[in-house]
Amino acid sequence: VRLDILNAYDAAGGQKGILGWPTTGATNSKANGGGAIQRFTGGTVYYTAAKGAHAMTGAVLAEYLRRGGEAGTLGWPVGNAKHSTGTEGGDVQEFQSGGIYSSASGAYAVRLDLRAAYLAQGAQTGRLGWPTGSAKSAGTGVSAQTFQHGTIRWSAKSGAVVQ
Repeated sequence: VRLDILNAYDAAGGQKGILGWPTTGATNSKANGGGAIQRFTGGTVYYTAAKGAHAMTGAVLAEYLRRGGEAGTLGWPVGNAKHSTGTEGGDVQEFQSGGIYSSASGAYAVRLDLRAAYLAQGAQTGRLGWPTGSAKSAGTGVSAQTFQHGTIRWSAKSGAVVQ
C-alpha cells in the first residue's frame, strides 16, 4: 500500500477493517485532474493531491463505479463517507461534482444544479428526505430527480424547482 493511500487504509482499520487486504497495487489515473486508486477486498481508496485519500465501500462504491468512477461525471471523492440519519439512516459521500446518498431507498447521485436545490432544502435530513431515483430527462432541456417527499425539476429557463 503506497504511502499516500496508507493513511486512509489505516484509518479504515487496515487489513482487519472494512477494506480488508489489498487486491491490486495502486494505479494512476489522469481522469478529472488525476490521482491514484488502490483496490482492496472490501472497497477502494481514491487519492488526489488536492483532497487526499478517501475510502469507498458498499453501495456508494457500486453507484460510483456504475457512473464511471473517477472518469465519470462525479469526478474524485473529496471526503470520506459519513453516516447520516434523516428520515432513515444511510451514508453520504461528497465528490468533485456532487454527492452519493445511500439509504434503504438505494444509492443515488445528486449532481450540479439539482444538488444545490437539494442542499438548500436540507438534503437528506430536510423536507425532501433521501433520493429514490437517479435524475432523468423530463423533456427537452429538463431533468428531474425524485426524493422520498418530493421532486426537484431543473431547466435552464426556470432553474431548480422543488415540488
